[in-house]
Amino acid sequence: MILIKDQLPVLIDTGFGSDVKDTEQLIKEVGISPEELHLIVNTHYHSDHVGGNFHFQKNYGVRIGAHKMGSRIN
Repeated sequence: MILIKDQLPVLIDTGFGSDVKDTEQLIKEVGISPEELHLIVNTHYHSDHVGGNFHFQKNYGVRIGAHKMGSRIN
């Protein structure tokens, strides 16, 4: 995961769904609340990259962007 702290914070990949609370805590520790996330960008669709998407989208309404070619990475 990478967090881009900017006027519009962007989280690149969300990690495993089972680690979503840890991911959320790490974001908060660097001074960004999940409500401030502007966008989640997924590099590809493996579970260790997209597992937390549902949590952030459901609880905070964060939009998710991913390229359709990301599904072709093995």
